[in-house]
Amino acid sequence: MKEQIKINYFDLGLHTANELFRTCELLDDNYSGWRAYGFEACGLYHDFCEERFKGNTHVKIIHGAISNTEEDIKLHYANNALGHSIFESKNEEVTDTFVATSGSIDVDALSTLPSTSLPMMFNHCFVNGDFSKVTPGLSLEKIYSWVKKYSEEFQAGIPIGFTEGNKISYIDATNVPIWFQGGGLIARRDKTLNPVPQYEYTKGIIFSKWLKENIPDFESSFNILRVNIEGAEVHLFEDLINSDLIKHFDIFCGTGNDVEKISEHSADKYYKMLDDNEIKMYRFTDWKPELNDMIGDIIIEKVKEWKTKNVLS
Repeated sequence: MKEQIKINYFDLGLHTANELFRTCELLDDNYSGWRAYGFEACGLYHDFCEERFKGNTHVKIIHGAISNTEEDIKLHYANNALGHSIFESKNEEVTDTFVATSGSIDVDALSTLPSTSLPMMFNHCFVNGDFSKVTPGLSLEKIYSWVKKYSEEFQAGIPIGFTEGNKISYIDATNVPIWFQGGGLIARRDKTLNPVPQYEYTKGIIFSKWLKENIPDFESSFNILRVNIEGAEVHLFEDLINSDLIKHFDIFCGTGNDVEKISEHSADKYYKMLDDNEIKMYRFTDWKPELNDMIGDIIIEKVKEWKTKNVLS
């Protein structure tokens, strides 16, 4: 029988939301009354995550970047489609690597790029290696909308494929598997006139303010915070400490070391801030998951401790 307990799980920096997905499974197996909130700054990844949790009434996906402002701010793109950051120093200039394919392509002077680093979200779109079977719950129309958005907004181009005879096939919702089968080709006109985008604008979110406005029972709930926000952790923890909300979190997990990758803030001061406030960060990330702490066991044990403490108080 599931335990009835108010649990809030906040996941900041979703990307493909694999960590959110696994945590929701754990919570749903053991507890009732839990809620999960996922935050993603990148529009493309937000759309994907929202689709992935469509119909799950326990989960809400929020579009925006954790910051120290509520203004629209730049989200600087990473070269590998992973690790976009509100800090410019985190990502060097996105490389313009469009090259000509073998053979002459004389279609409006298009150049093409075999995309060597497609977003990992596309790994979840098909259930087989030949891209012929769509993941249940998805449609070719939805997948094409993401392919089109990625090609246009990240690469300033259009998705293309090649049919027999090396003829260009323009991709739409009816033939989108061809794009994946060909390795993700993107074409565009003169790259001098259409440089690769370096950033997008996204809404800034002050997390303490969002909590106060959206989670009325926050202070009386068991709260888990996972964070992987490419350097913005410094804004997050400064905010939670200054607002005195830090004491209401029972588990911190994620990566927590991305401040080392930016030059706008001191990593030493950041780690001292965590130490001074006794913030322990458990490792929980989709990158090399074999190195993670046993977050499921930690959650179950910490919930037991929390319940005992609240019964006795």
